[in-house]
Amino acid sequence: MLYLVLLLQSCEPPYSGSKIIEIKNEFYDVQNQPINGLSIHYVSDSNDIYNYGDSFNRTTDTSGKISFSTFKPFQKFYAVYDGNTELVNFCSELKNLTTETINYQRFYVLRYDESVDLNLNFSNPTGYKQLNNVTLTGIGSEYAIPNTYEDARIYRVKTNQTVTITYTVYDSQTKSSQEFTTTIAVGSNTILQTITL
Repeated sequence: MLYLVLLLQSCEPPYSGSKIIEIKNEFYDVQNQPINGLSIHYVSDSNDIYNYGDSFNRTTDTSGKISFSTFKPFQKFYAVYDGNTELVNFCSELKNLTTETINYQRFYVLRYDESVDLNLNFSNPTGYKQLNNVTLTGIGSEYAIPNTYEDARIYRVKTNQTVTITYTVYDSQTKSSQEFTTTIAVGSNTILQTITL
């Protein structure tokens, strides 16, 4: 009987059969120019990020855009680009997937010679604070590697710019949330930065 229950649980579909979400994503290069003909995988299961077992493909139009409707996934939903010898691959989570709003997100596909890694570690010395809603404002995309630490973020960003990190911290003692921003100057070297919550 236990085996039957486990088998049925593992066969649960990855999407809701009744809730529809709208996706309108844009893909740009370092000069803020749209990229035409870019093949993007959309993946709903973090275990399939690399083998695309449960994914579908879309290609950007002449304006660098991809638009479609789909059933809302039960798990996180990612836009994945494989990269090549010149362009950096990325795997970015689609945020705020609700049936009430359209998911407008812009992604940057950068060259290796014009970008660096930005590694953020959010330190939680007290243990009663929770990190929420981290966003980057600037030219760059998140590399959301599944199963990484919840308080770490990895981005690939354009060199020689200043980016802004906006994040929300929930304090379980005061039961309140507060939004913070941090600006980071990006040069031509990899950045490792710790932000204390």
